[in-house]
Amino acid sequence: MSSRRAPVLSPWLVVPLLCLTLYPSGSVFAKSIQECMQLSHLSFEGTIQALHASSLPPIAAADTTFLVSIDTVFAPIPPALGDVQGHTITVISQHPMNLFVGQRHFFFVNPRLYGYNMAVLEVCRVEVDADSAEVLDNIANAARDIADKQLLERLDAAEKVVVANVRHVAPYHGGTPQVVIGSEHNPDWWTASLKVLSTEKGVADTSLAPLFAHSMDVAWVGAPKLAIGPDTSIFILDQATILEYNTSELTVQDPLDVQPISELARIRALLSELRRRR
Repeated sequence: MSSRRAPVLSPWLVVPLLCLTLYPSGSVFAKSIQECMQLSHLSFEGTIQALHASSLPPIAAADTTFLVSIDTVFAPIPPALGDVQGHTITVISQHPMNLFVGQRHFFFVNPRLYGYNMAVLEVCRVEVDADSAEVLDNIANAARDIADKQLLERLDAAEKVVVANVRHVAPYHGGTPQVVIGSEHNPDWWTASLKVLSTEKGVADTSLAPLFAHSMDVAWVGAPKLAIGPDTSIFILDQATILEYNTSELTVQDPLDVQPISELARIRALLSELRRRR
């Protein structure tokens, strides 16, 4: 008997089917590539491998389904998906016209079903041709704009932004342990001792001890995992209620919450923009 698990439907992977009706596939878009990227979680260059086909049993092969190999991924994807480059996935499209095996496109999609393989809903599609350099430029510009917007929102919500080194990590034992109903996705809170080198936002401190989720559970796999090391990083810290201990602590939970020191100039520029807005 095969040990392969049946695909599971994750709530965060479900997107409204209506998205597919907003942007017709083809080389001419009703909307901009930036809007396509804003509505999609995954963008990539891919090659059509089979028409009227599906690689996932729950998705029946139909005129609207085809297989695509992912050649180059353009935008960051949810960590739970893992490294999808080189994989062949099922694309579900409401505009499956003028397709043939071997054809290459830029795809903008949203994951719909994910298990031992993946099925995605198509948002936009542009055929790769001699004019694709402009499309690639638009994708790069849109990805940069979207990344800046996401980071700006994270910086705006943060209580502190610091440049620091991790000096020590250990399991968290503060507060009073609580029984949390529906807590099968236990974050396994750990604490990290930070030596603060500079404070970019918030009240200055010489040391801090934020919490981070040490668990590799699917609910926490994308959360930053801190470790002792010589590297200096930028930490975006937020006060959060820790239900498991009935307390409130500074935490790093979002994938954006730990940035390499090479991003310092960019983060300072974004923080300056936030101050100007106020």
